[in-house]
Amino acid sequence: MNLHVDMSKEKPFHCDEHGDTYEACSHWNEPGALDEPIRKLPDVEPRIETGPVQFGKDWPGTFIRGDNAAYYAMCLEMLLNGTAGSFEQGALKGLLSDLKASKI
Repeated sequence: MNLHVDMSKEKPFHCDEHGDTYEACSHWNEPGALDEPIRKLPDVEPRIETGPVQFGKDWPGTFIRGDNAAYYAMCLEMLLNGTAGSFEQGALKGLLSDLKASKI
């Protein structure tokens, strides 16, 4: 599911997968679908990789690329279900390190 905010539209929520507005798309009925839509920003070069990042004078944070986010989500789910192995735990230790590095 790819949701984003397009401020040029009268109603800002739009589903890329279905091309529907938020009233028509079935994704909007999924739990949490409207909680945090994807913010579209201009392209940057070079491409931002997963890890600590700071934009201008804003506070530092951790950027997580989509492919990494999917893997981290799977690892977190496995950890919560008690099925995480050493690979998943290693990935989550890396995520924890990135999060800790995003301090002021």
